[in-house]
Amino acid sequence: MGVSSVKDSDIAAAVIMDNLDRAALHIQKIAGITEGDVAGISLNEKEWRAADKSARVQMIRSWLKTEAVYEKD
Repeated sequence: MGVSSVKDSDIAAAVIMDNLDRAALHIQKIAGITEGDVAGISLNEKEWRAADKSARVQMIRSWLKTEAVYEKD
């Protein structure tokens, strides 16, 4: 498990969810992320709702890059 377990298809499934909490939880379960701290700092509900799918993909990828840093600690 870990951030590397998240596939493009997992991200694609998350970005179609309008509810950011559900989308983040979907990714967290796949990656085995047990805390929402980094997601809470990295993702913004208002921006998520306004973003198109492409922007949401970038938001998730950016969040997962940050998560990966903490995975190594």
